[in-house]
Amino acid sequence: MRRLFYSVVLVSALLTLAALPGAATGGEITLGVLPSGWSEGEPAHESIKQYLVYQEKGTVLAELLCLEEELPEEMTPEEYLEAVKQNSMPSFTEYAPLEDEPAMLHGREAIVHRFHFSNQRDTLKGEMYVFVLGETGYLFLFDTTDEWFDKLHPKFLSFVKNVLRFPEQEVAPVVEDEEEEEEDGLPLVEDEEDEDEDDNGLPIIGDEEEEEDDGLPSFEEDEGVISSENAVVFATLPEGAEETRRDDEEVFFEGPDESQIFIVLADGPEEISKVVEQRVAGMRKQGTSTLKCGDHEVTVVLYSEKGEGGAKNAVLAAGWEGTGAAVGIRLPQKNYKGAAGWIKELLCSVEIEER
Repeated sequence: MRRLFYSVVLVSALLTLAALPGAATGGEITLGVLPSGWSEGEPAHESIKQYLVYQEKGTVLAELLCLEEELPEEMTPEEYLEAVKQNSMPSFTEYAPLEDEPAMLHGREAIVHRFHFSNQRDTLKGEMYVFVLGETGYLFLFDTTDEWFDKLHPKFLSFVKNVLRFPEQEVAPVVEDEEEEEEDGLPLVEDEEDEDEDDNGLPIIGDEEEEEDDGLPSFEEDEGVISSENAVVFATLPEGAEETRRDDEEVFFEGPDESQIFIVLADGPEEISKVVEQRVAGMRKQGTSTLKCGDHEVTVVLYSEKGEGGAKNAVLAAGWEGTGAAVGIRLPQKNYKGAAGWIKELLCSVEIEER
């Protein structure tokens, strides 16, 4: 197996990151099923919790080091990153910080740090995802050569979105004077009170408690969910979803919480707009907003309709600017709040690649 670079450079630089005792196992971030091309290796030092490589045709193109440590006190991801940058990052040979990007991943605040460094042979580029859960800090550091970074970056982001598994998150008490929109900016149902909104960023219906499901299966990268001559749509469906029908432009699934999921791929933006308009005709529009998913955004529109026997349904229509793709989700209004976790995971997992 050929290698483009040597992890020993990272290991020596990262030893100081995990000098504190390891975090408790309860409620920690874990890894799910690894996508094609990724495999787990033996960590070169006990301070590294997990070590993985990504390879194509026998050549290692990227590495991932997973670290965690107990913190002396609760910190924000930004505060933890600043401590790491001051205490550890200068140990990287020719360390040169590039940018810090705040992100919302798995419904949690994170920050992404990108930087250049060297293995004394090549210029390497690292991308480090920083999370804090309670008093435990987590670092997921991807690195590759500067030349390969742009090509492999989508795989890094996809790994974080689809492979990292987070413990269930308690819903924080709601302050009565909260504004009508969370930071995610998703619309509220008109007849719901502010107190009913939670930190998933999705509008809330009913009084059921939120559950977040992280055990989601992934489609193989070479297949996608649906494809055309011009594009391929990739998505991570919620656990238990089953395909029921498929045609040239659309695939249908029966999902959890008595839901129906529709993924449509038309020829372009104008065509998909017409399809969505036809599907939501006669429904009551509740609002439009933007769901922030890491480095991209998803436009989400909430509708309501009367289903069989007069029961109320919630309908979400999501679109991606400049593409012919859309996702629709219909489910009973009474099940909507409990489905908020997997709905957000599904919408944020969607990737559209042009051919």
